[in-house]
Amino acid sequence: MTSNPQFRVYDEVLEAQAFSELTLLLAKAQFEKVHQPGRGYAWRREDGEPEATSNCFHDGAAPWAASLFEVLLAQAEALRPLVGTQGQDWGVVSARAFRHGAGSGLSWHTDDPGYTGAWIFFAHPAWDCHWGGELLVADPSCQGRQWREPKPPKDLAPKAREALKIRAENALLAEVGVGHYLFPKPNRLVVIAGGHAHRVSPVTPGAGGHARTTLSGFFLRV
Repeated sequence: MTSNPQFRVYDEVLEAQAFSELTLLLAKAQFEKVHQPGRGYAWRREDGEPEATSNCFHDGAAPWAASLFEVLLAQAEALRPLVGTQGQDWGVVSARAFRHGAGSGLSWHTDDPGYTGAWIFFAHPAWDCHWGGELLVADPSCQGRQWREPKPPKDLAPKAREALKIRAENALLAEVGVGHYLFPKPNRLVVIAGGHAHRVSPVTPGAGGHARTTLSGFFLRV
């Protein structure tokens, strides 16, 4: 296990058979492209064409999420420094499965303040270090500093609004300009404290038909 004030990393989370069963369940799960009308995902058009399942929660889990919910709830006490206390700070854990094929990733962003933290589990059976898909976490000096503020005028054109947001992102991330990378190692679980800027680096063409397959979700504030 690797731990710091920003995140905690658990390796070999599931037994070999349980991990194999999970990959089979995900192969049968129904995914759709994240760029759907009315969906509020963080992906930009430049992030390619990731796919996602529908959302579920630990009190009504989909079959592919049940084993990870068990792990997360069992670690609730150990995760208090990162995500707070169950029942006091957060009440429900969510989950969704994602697939990132070659050319897709996720731009820098900070999760909604309605979450005390986030988690991600790498569910692909194998991953090469040259295939990309690393989880990047910005320096802790960025925590809680929402680059969406100050809010632009309501009548500002969408392109101008996006340009201002990108300028703010650049200023914040370049201020210190360092951080961590977490390799998408199979059967690895990462829990991130709320408010930290992070990114998924694009999967490279070298991955071929291999998709960066993950389960991830949030600890929802009560």
